[in-house]
Amino acid sequence: MKIKRFFKILLLICCLLLTSMSIALMYSVIIVEKGSFEYSMLIPLLMIPTGALSVVYHFKTFKYYNLTFNTSILKDVVLWVGNVLFAISTFLMAFFMLYSIYSLNKTKLSSELYSIIIFCGIIFLIVVFLIIEEIWLYKRIINIKEQSRLSNIDGIKGNIDDKI
Repeated sequence: MKIKRFFKILLLICCLLLTSMSIALMYSVIIVEKGSFEYSMLIPLLMIPTGALSVVYHFKTFKYYNLTFNTSILKDVVLWVGNVLFAISTFLMAFFMLYSIYSLNKTKLSSELYSIIIFCGIIFLIVVFLIIEEIWLYKRIINIKEQSRLSNIDGIKGNIDDKI
């Protein structure tokens, strides 16, 4: 369980970093450079609110990684959807970065290009881990809820058998 908690903290830090990167990117493009709005800005703009939702999701679901887990379910669907949308927007941003770099440098391969490819690969891994973690947590909550329901049914059967 400690490895999963460490993994959760690592995902939280990655979400904070990616969200702050998109905030810094949008601030520098819109405020500092006074650039005009382009549709390619929609992806980093989408990453800001979904990144905030993803960070809140990770804070609220951190309690589910304790050994003394209760069966309360995080019913805030906005956080679950926000985490998935953050993963999707981050994937789109990394894909758009790779496509842009590829279309600009079709023949030249430099060390800067390799570092950008590695950076995008790390972002792709973060996206995969975000989705895997959310699926795993959802299945864990459902399994624990089902076990709790079955133990309650067994408790009722035990009380009936005691009176007979």
